[in-house]
Amino acid sequence: KVETLVTENIQSSYEIKLDNVQCSSREWEDCSFIEEHNCGHSEDVFLSCTNSEEEEDPIYIYTDTDSSLFALVDSERRVVGGGQLGLLLYKGGTVCDDSFDIYASHSICTYMGYTGSGYTSGQLFDIQSSYEINMDDVQCSGAMWSSDTCSFTEEHNCRHSEDVFLTCEY
Repeated sequence: KVETLVTENIQSSYEIKLDNVQCSSREWEDCSFIEEHNCGHSEDVFLSCTNSEEEEDPIYIYTDTDSSLFALVDSERRVVGGGQLGLLLYKGGTVCDDSFDIYASHSICTYMGYTGSGYTSGQLFDIQSSYEINMDDVQCSGAMWSSDTCSFTEEHNCRHSEDVFLTCEY
């Protein structure tokens, strides 16, 4: 079962700062732009940046030393981006589906820079049991991840068959 919620995105709370960006190479110094615009937020650009020039499609493997609060990984521990189903990790461990709902899903995806979300749970990947379960009883009342709108515990009463998977949308 996958539930989807698309709400007002947070983009409208930001000013549009650049327009007509044109680059002649991968270097920012080789780009031109104007700081006045005739754009709407429907024209916002989302980037996925890499630090590798050797690989066309770099693969990022999530490690325990990753400092991200949340991450989504595939069945081979590769970090996935928007539009892809991924095992949700919190501080390097899985998230249990107790109390988890579409509001929690959307809050976490928004925290990671996305605007919409869907979720499911279960034992979908063989790698799940290699992670600790680090989060349970997630409840959110708003669309943003914060201590004011979301609560959770780092103790759990779960099995990996209750692990949460998210699909975050741009």
